[in-house]
Amino acid sequence: MASTKIIIGHIVISLFFLFASTQCEVKSLNVSTLCIKEERVALLNIKKDLNDPSNCLSSWVGEDCCNWKGIECDNQTGHILKFELNTYVICNKTVRMVPTDLGNLSNLHHLDISSSDSSVWVRDLSWLSALSSLQYLGMDYVNVTNSSL
Repeated sequence: MASTKIIIGHIVISLFFLFASTQCEVKSLNVSTLCIKEERVALLNIKKDLNDPSNCLSSWVGEDCCNWKGIECDNQTGHILKFELNTYVICNKTVRMVPTDLGNLSNLHHLDISSSDSSVWVRDLSWLSALSSLQYLGMDYVNVTNSSL
């Protein structure tokens, strides 16, 4: 009888620690996937500068920009790693300028601002120098004719 109580006690303690560690892991995942506030603000500034009559950026609401369309974040740091603006270029074909606020996404690894035609243009390329982590830059058909460095 005493050995049964000890075994049950071990099971209860084991279940408690399993539950407690699962809760900690879930909480850490929830916290870590939230995007960085400064980067969310930069994205909202970019959104403000874009002409979006088709409402392609409708998912860009709330505190967690990691769940926004065209955005991917590091699961542990919350930094934005991937931004695909070409999704919105396809959705809205009007002429637009690439916002310089992209330079505020300093941890960005993947940036695609490609267009299907030359309706997207860049006036100033100096923001590119702030993207020191950039590994991929897609700028197909982006008009850089009168761009300054």
